[in-house]
Amino acid sequence: MAVLGVLLSLNAFAYDVEIDGIYYNLIKKAKQAEVTSGDSKYTGDVTIPASFEYDDVTYSVTSIGGNAFYNCSGLTSVTIPNSVTSIGESAFYGCSGLTAVNITDLASWCNISFEYSFSGTTNPLSYAHHLYLNGEEVKDLVIPNGITSIGYSAFSDCSGLTSVTIPNSVTTIGNAAFSRCSGLTSITIPNSVTSIGYSVFYGCSGLTAINIPNGVTQISQNTFNGCSGLTAITIPNSVTSIGYQAFYGCSGLTSINIPNSVTSIGESAFQGCGGLTSITIPSSVTTIEGSVFSGCSGLTSITIPNSVTSIGGSAFQYCSGLTSITIPNSVTGIGRYAFSQCSKLTSVEIGSGIQSIGESAFASCGELLDFSCAAETPPTLGTD
Repeated sequence: MAVLGVLLSLNAFAYDVEIDGIYYNLIKKAKQAEVTSGDSKYTGDVTIPASFEYDDVTYSVTSIGGNAFYNCSGLTSVTIPNSVTSIGESAFYGCSGLTAVNITDLASWCNISFEYSFSGTTNPLSYAHHLYLNGEEVKDLVIPNGITSIGYSAFSDCSGLTSVTIPNSVTTIGNAAFSRCSGLTSITIPNSVTSIGYSVFYGCSGLTAINIPNGVTQISQNTFNGCSGLTAITIPNSVTSIGYQAFYGCSGLTSINIPNSVTSIGESAFQGCGGLTSITIPSSVTTIEGSVFSGCSGLTSITIPNSVTSIGGSAFQYCSGLTSITIPNSVTGIGRYAFSQCSKLTSVEIGSGIQSIGESAFASCGELLDFSCAAETPPTLGTD
């Protein structure tokens, strides 16, 4: 066991070379180097060079390896050169003292590949929150012309950002590109953008309005989750689907127009949007998914079209402002807790097509006095 412990200890600090306090693994054939962890923790201000010489060979620094700065709580700033194209999983995990990320070229930064990490700390901005370009903090971000895509997590957690301008050359905004940019108040997205990834604006609580370009076909899961400052949004006719929790917790949203092009609205898409007072579901939608409007306490009316065949569990749960509901003949099933806790609901009309009503579908609706069901055969009760 003692021998195994020694081997593990040596392996924890495995590196090929140390130059000026920075540890590297070498990819000799490609003449490339990866920043890695070393014998001691990185502290203070660390400047990673674009290249260095070792044994009469010039190596280009192209990556920061997984766990390279793991738990380096004494690290206060890091300068990342344009030569770096990838940053590995948990590279900056635990860097609680990190306050600044320094770069010299925005185009290179937009193209860095940040490896997916459950810890959410692949991008050093997760701790630093402030990005500096050639010595000046980036607050009003202008993406350079010529950039075609903004990569995964490129500016996530950069709470120092207040505005973003994206050029017409950009067609794709990657997953979580601006997630948790809580200081962001405005962003301009050109019509050239056809793809917006999931969680792109997750947690952007300062964002008040945004335009979705006409070429975008889907609003992905969690795209605007937690955008509590968002008051209005227009969804273009090009959009066919609204993903899981897309607008979850957008408590400031007062109105939204869902076009007829939309055929599916994901679970919990508008959950917790307490500021919504009314909404029209287009006739292109056939299923109202679970929890889709749960917690929309300001909702006073809802129109369910004849195209809808099922209403999912908890779909309208805690919609305490809802006073009446008409369920069309096309609906065959109502899920469990679908309208539970709708404390002001006084009138419910259920159409002739109903076959099943889930457990506690109308539980805790204390004001419900007028309840009618047009079905010739009584629906099954207490099912999902």
